[in-house]
Amino acid sequence: MKKLPLFPSFFSLLSILLIASQLLAQDPIPVNESTLPDERLFPEPDCIENPCPCEGGLIEVKLFYFGDDAVDIEFFGDAGLTNLIGSETGINNGDMFIVNGTGTPLGKLYSNTYLRVTNSLGETCVVKIFTRCPTNSWPGAYDDLRIVGKTYGDFIVYSKTDLGNNNECTIADVDQDWHVGGNIIDPAKNTMGTRNEENVVFITDDTPRGVITASGDYGINTMTPSAKLHVQGDQIIEETLDVNGIARMNSGVASTAPTNGALIVTGGTGISEDLNVGNNANIGNDLDVTNNGTIGVDLAVGNNGSIGNDLDVGNDAFIHNNLTVSGIASVTNPLGSSSPTSGALVVTGGAGIGENLNVGLNGYFGGTLSVGILSPARKVHASGDGIRLSTPGNDGRFIELRTDGTGTDLNSVDDDLYIRSLNEKNVFINSLDDDGKVAIGTLETPGFLDDGAVDITTYKLFVKGGILTEEVRVRAMPWPDYVFLKDYPLLSLESTKTYILNHGHLPNTPTAAAIEAGGLPLSEATVNQQEKIEEIFLHLIEMNEQIKLLKQENELLKARMEQMANQK
Repeated sequence: MKKLPLFPSFFSLLSILLIASQLLAQDPIPVNESTLPDERLFPEPDCIENPCPCEGGLIEVKLFYFGDDAVDIEFFGDAGLTNLIGSETGINNGDMFIVNGTGTPLGKLYSNTYLRVTNSLGETCVVKIFTRCPTNSWPGAYDDLRIVGKTYGDFIVYSKTDLGNNNECTIADVDQDWHVGGNIIDPAKNTMGTRNEENVVFITDDTPRGVITASGDYGINTMTPSAKLHVQGDQIIEETLDVNGIARMNSGVASTAPTNGALIVTGGTGISEDLNVGNNANIGNDLDVTNNGTIGVDLAVGNNGSIGNDLDVGNDAFIHNNLTVSGIASVTNPLGSSSPTSGALVVTGGAGIGENLNVGLNGYFGGTLSVGILSPARKVHASGDGIRLSTPGNDGRFIELRTDGTGTDLNSVDDDLYIRSLNEKNVFINSLDDDGKVAIGTLETPGFLDDGAVDITTYKLFVKGGILTEEVRVRAMPWPDYVFLKDYPLLSLESTKTYILNHGHLPNTPTAAAIEAGGLPLSEATVNQQEKIEEIFLHLIEMNEQIKLLKQENELLKARMEQMANQK
């Protein structure tokens, strides 16, 4: 784990400065910006493996653009937008373009590249990206300057090419985690999955459990689905199963037992229209035809049908009313079919099953799958108190999605719950709701702190308890390098002392009471502390100059005293 940097105590430094200022109270000496160091050498950590080494600067970057269509993009090497590197016109959403720096005086791109976008209305915006190697930079910038795969405004860096190695590093060479707001190809789309021809695999306990193939087939407990929904293993449907197309039951072994075979109906089966049996219909009990029945070619049953022994029908069988089978109804066909008008069992109208429907192999649904509701709103629509997915056997593991009076719950019983992805893609939480929030360990998402004075309605994450992490990065803007500007109103130490005596805290810093009431805003506190550190260093630089002058004066006085002593 990385150690956090140690900052000197502000008040220890301030105490030294206050004592020294009593001896050296003069106006500040102006600081020449050109003499300040532009950057320092901070070696890369030994534990970091960089898949994209960079030497000598960058000569080219490729970027995706995701925004308005028909925009013009200009590339500049300075914040003042005067050093034009190149431009592109008529760029549309999803286009890739190249920024090449070989034509600059340096023969490479500058430390920062500024992209000015102009839309068809003449409106402009500017986005800055880092375009230099991270070897010689400030602390922490090693990760910042690994730009491949990162998002800058409406741009995503697809690749970079360095000068020293002349090596192009693309998003295929770097690690990409799932993140909120869109995947690496289009951040404006709230999706989870892949944009290329890759499958999405779902795993638990580090074992593949299902897949969505690149062609759109869904497999549960199988990695090679042969249909739009392919389930390997048992399925439990607590309520209604509606099939608008054909439901096919395939079994390699015929059976007349009531507990096995291709189709096992423990309760009643209602068929509103025709029942077509291609081969034998085995009925364990009686078949009673109260009206006329024709067997040998067609079988027509006007009312109830009760079969005590075998019933063989050579051709079509028409039952105009009820068919009651107390045992097993076996429907076999050597040829499988996904057509709604052929196969072992063809139901033209609806099929009502009073109790369980057990499918030994695949279940194919050409239309929607509805459980507990007659008017489904989606391809699969279950209405009830929840949906459960369980593992075969008696280990008790299952995942359950249920709704109640307070919301929607996703539960994993007797095991950990993992939400993960493969292929280095993204996981999105609450990405469709701009006003949504995420709470961990609490049900509270307050809009104000306890004192009611601090508005936190825009906060997105609420955690009850501690947070352990290796690094926290806060975007603190503006960073207080403005302290080093010539016109910065630096308070003298005497003025600072007077302010502390009158107010009990440093200028431009919150009071202890404000922190106790409203909490510590980390970004603001970091900027304030950096501002005070830079002010302290300005005072130290000034004092150092004064000390050097005093030393020179002391040397002159010492020489004169020695000269006077020698003349006596």
